[in-house]
Amino acid sequence: MDKVSEIWKAVDGLSLKEAKLALKHILLQANLAKSDEGIKAQLYDNLTQLYDELMTPKPEIQVREPDSDAKRVHIVFGESMAGSLKQAFKGMGLVNTDVVTAIPDLLSIGPITHLHEETGQERRYQWFSDHLNLGDSMDGSEFGEYCRESLREIANIPDQAEVMIWSSSNAHEQIGLRFAAYLLRDKPNRVYVCNPAELCSRRYNTENYRIDYMHSGEIPAEKLQAVYEEAVASPALSTELRQDLEQEWLSLAQQTEVLRIWIDGQIRPVDAAYFDDYILKTTEGLHRSRGNGDFIKAARVIGEAYGQSDQYIGDIYFEYRLRHLIYSGELEIKGVPKAMRYYSVRRRV
Repeated sequence: MDKVSEIWKAVDGLSLKEAKLALKHILLQANLAKSDEGIKAQLYDNLTQLYDELMTPKPEIQVREPDSDAKRVHIVFGESMAGSLKQAFKGMGLVNTDVVTAIPDLLSIGPITHLHEETGQERRYQWFSDHLNLGDSMDGSEFGEYCRESLREIANIPDQAEVMIWSSSNAHEQIGLRFAAYLLRDKPNRVYVCNPAELCSRRYNTENYRIDYMHSGEIPAEKLQAVYEEAVASPALSTELRQDLEQEWLSLAQQTEVLRIWIDGQIRPVDAAYFDDYILKTTEGLHRSRGNGDFIKAARVIGEAYGQSDQYIGDIYFEYRLRHLIYSGELEIKGVPKAMRYYSVRRRV
């Protein structure tokens, strides 16, 4: 078999989840390499490592469900962070002792009312089905089941394992921290909290060099390795702090808004239309830069808005609001809005 055929066979053997995760890592590294010379130098090595792992016929190290052998269970929010942390543990030889459990949901968007209850979960993922383009791979109910499986993993964490919750300073992960604390409320495990973006900022940022990560999934595995020891050396949460986080979750779970942002160190619920004017101004700015009012690919508008935003709400929410602006008559459309790559928009004249 020639090498190209071997590559195709290896890729075909990946699950959809594994293939998407690999692509996310490639694109994330490429994006960060634009502004970080250190990552740019590592990009080739990282791609080569990914190639070797894909082509080597051996049991794959996966993000797996906690079991009785786990010394430490790490709860993260998002598959990108789960993949990066898995790679970090592989490089440190910790794959047999440290287990990653990822909640793949994006908690800054969508209803979270009573999300710790089955009715709240059903309401949330029905809203996803009704409002978001999740892509061709799954609908809201399938995504909901995928997320509920993560909650079952947390419920099955062995009692002797320490639990580390990784949560950077954004609405998504800070909500996740409080949600996870509530899910662990009746478990005897020692619980620790790590803010990896903050640790990286203290360790790496200088007067002449600065990268501020919006969310943990942006942080490369090499930096997670570097901050790991500092993270596990932190003191466990006291009973009082755990109870505070649990109560904060119960307060969040009473809210009915579908959008939350992180501002002044707090989670703030805002109106669903909070970013609408920003999206319109982004569209106008693209028109000005082109010197015309021609239709612009929706993916271009969303990419620009998402790239310039200081909030982590995901491009999927921007796409939802872009469609709302079309339906409300603020924008004109050309194409079919079944996904952002299929249609274009312009300001209505």
